[in-house]
Amino acid sequence: MKNKKLFVLSLFGVLALTSCGGGGGSTSSGGSGSSGSQTSGSELRLAGGEEGEIINYSASSYAERAKILEQLEKYTLDNFLGGIPMYDSASNVMYSTRLQIPSDTYIPNYGFGVGQGTITTALTSAQEPETKYAMYFHSWQSQDPGSLNYWNASDSVTADLNALITSAYYGTEFTEDKSSYQWYDSLATEKPIALNPDANGMATKWRVKVKTVTDTPTLVYNTLSTAPDRAAYDGRGVVLADYLTPFKAILDNQLYRSTDLGSSSSGFVGAAQYSADVAAGKSPNWNSVGIQLNETEQSIDFEFVTKKTQFYAMYNLSSSLFSPIPQSFLDLIGGAANFGLQSGGVNNVLSLGMYTLEEWQADKQLAFKKNPVFFEKDRANFAGYKYTILGSATVAFDEFLAGKLDSAGIPSTALDQYKSDPRTRRTLGDTVWKLQTNTTTEAGWESLFGKTGSVYPHSEDSYWDVKPVMSNKDFLNGLYFSINRSELAAEEGKNPAAAFLSDAYMIDPEEGISFRSSDEGKAVLEDRLPESNGYDTEIAKGLFQRAMTTLEAEGKYTPGTPTSPTPITLELIYQSQSQVDTEGITIKKYFEETFNAACPNYKLTIHTYATSNWMDAYYAAMQGDFDLSFGSISGNTLDPISFMDTVCSDNRSGFTLSWGPDTGAVNMDSPIVYDEQIFSYDALLGAANGGAVIKNGEAANMFKLTNIEAGEAVDGKFTATGHGTYFYNAEYASRIQVEIVAVEIWYYSAPLPEGVSEDGFVAPELGVNLTINMNTDGTFEVIVTDLPLDAGGAYDMTLYFTITVDGVSTSSSTYVTFQGPAAA
Repeated sequence: MKNKKLFVLSLFGVLALTSCGGGGGSTSSGGSGSSGSQTSGSELRLAGGEEGEIINYSASSYAERAKILEQLEKYTLDNFLGGIPMYDSASNVMYSTRLQIPSDTYIPNYGFGVGQGTITTALTSAQEPETKYAMYFHSWQSQDPGSLNYWNASDSVTADLNALITSAYYGTEFTEDKSSYQWYDSLATEKPIALNPDANGMATKWRVKVKTVTDTPTLVYNTLSTAPDRAAYDGRGVVLADYLTPFKAILDNQLYRSTDLGSSSSGFVGAAQYSADVAAGKSPNWNSVGIQLNETEQSIDFEFVTKKTQFYAMYNLSSSLFSPIPQSFLDLIGGAANFGLQSGGVNNVLSLGMYTLEEWQADKQLAFKKNPVFFEKDRANFAGYKYTILGSATVAFDEFLAGKLDSAGIPSTALDQYKSDPRTRRTLGDTVWKLQTNTTTEAGWESLFGKTGSVYPHSEDSYWDVKPVMSNKDFLNGLYFSINRSELAAEEGKNPAAAFLSDAYMIDPEEGISFRSSDEGKAVLEDRLPESNGYDTEIAKGLFQRAMTTLEAEGKYTPGTPTSPTPITLELIYQSQSQVDTEGITIKKYFEETFNAACPNYKLTIHTYATSNWMDAYYAAMQGDFDLSFGSISGNTLDPISFMDTVCSDNRSGFTLSWGPDTGAVNMDSPIVYDEQIFSYDALLGAANGGAVIKNGEAANMFKLTNIEAGEAVDGKFTATGHGTYFYNAEYASRIQVEIVAVEIWYYSAPLPEGVSEDGFVAPELGVNLTINMNTDGTFEVIVTDLPLDAGGAYDMTLYFTITVDGVSTSSSTYVTFQGPAAA
């Protein structure tokens, strides 16, 4: 990311220079799963071959997608890309006797239907001093989130609270017999309509017809603000333009969720480029983004980056992120980033949900009142919600027993007493909690996190002390098999989990079939002792011994003696001190006792500590500064293959938590095999999520700027030539186009060269000339002549490019820095 921008020379033009030649080629669209152990190496080939091939498995059946997911999850576990799994997020929850809940059966991805329950009696004045809240559902949070702005947040607390005040195009509800759930149209009037369906019914372009106040008079906003300018929006009807506001708000303000809109698996055409233009200070063009209002159809027309079935188009568009809001309201409160901030209270919130923010006392409590004008108000049963900020789950449980909360999880210390209580219900977990791992080598860490790191750059004086044991698979597997998950889960009131994905991830979302229950899901764990949930101390000891023998031979460690062992210290980070004092003690015991018994010439010490704020574990420690760290990421439970991008080593999702091998490279020591071909992780993931150009088993290099050559200075000017490579194969010329759409030269030093203003200027006004050569050997040159010279000054060349594969375009940018030549 450029952080010293002084000016920019923009060299724009329609530079649609693509590969040339004829030929059609074919697309792989199916196959049967296989594994390296089932197919001999002589029968396999690197996917795509030497020339490269478009491979697309996105239209495969759910059965075939299960085989693909088996390969991806197994690779994730074997290479610790998703950390070390321990238990899922299931819990034993107690509910108040004043609460009638629709179902006693927990439905994955839906729950018991608590929100559709009924509160039968009011809390007493001792339980709730404020009479107006006596019939509200009382819950709690461990920390004040500080914001209801889901556009600019990644935590689940903000998402859950935001869902109270927003609506979505589609929602879910119990089936009539309450044995499952079904989808229904909410803001949308019908399911998405395919505009460019292929033979399989998949499409990139989908139309969503939506409701407005014109056809649905009850579709109006609500606020409890008494400020006249805010109160003016109470009862204001939803118009079609409001549907576009959230998308533009996210991208125009570079809010956190902007990466979601540009995602390669679920994002929209042109969103990533639009975001890049905003970041570069350019004037972005919304007409190039695949999110457009259609007044004639009263719809929003979407164009995804990848093809979708109708179900997945609906699923990807069902987020409350997209709930409509008037742009004028955001302008009134000072911009989208201010929406929902605690500092503004009810004045900075406008509701289109079941509830409306009523009160917010920082670090004390939040209250939401039932929205009396909600267009689906029959779905909101409670008079409101009140959330109290409490210090821990133990405190919350005590408050529940005192009748001040309507639900609370049972702490491990109270499980024996209350797990059979009639008020107790058992949930299923939607995510697996893990010890995230930093398994990088020194070189790998520097590539990701060093001074010029590709993910989270660090200054040279803040490099992490990379531990050699953490990149040794035998050592990591020793940690894995050291954990008594059944015991640990029982202590925590959870379900033991030995895999990356929880039971909530559906390989067939239309029939409600969990991947974990499928043959493929079970096969992932067949070599990891499923009968004991991956626990065996003797196996762990043998792995530790083999690890240290290898590391000693590599010169990474020198053994001590049993009386003077060589110390090895690993940092284990938790999100709260209470975790350190409970689970941390147990995990420390598992690891230290097992390793030290196996390797008496060494002494392993696990140093546990908690971050000051629970989110710091994600946003500080897990950005490279850790060995082990407690955490998890969840989402996309109905599209688990798309979710698997959260372990990609390039952090494409923005949610990579564990770091280690390059997922873009074929790993012949741990091959991924599908359709009798060998893939890198990223290549198979790309092929499954919408298709990819794959060459020698890896996602092909579609475009790369490799270096800049600065020519000699002549009369105060010089020429810069950028060299790079792009994907070229004459057979696919009609299906793959690579276009350079803009070139920029950035200048970093001061003072500015003569004739260059601080405001910047368009290159032709300086007489700067541009030539682009796209060569049929897969190389290119970008030649910029007559650049103003600052002798030895720092510049960079930024290229904006678009790649189109079978009519689906994605845009991105890249840059390389270089030094200007010495003066003549």
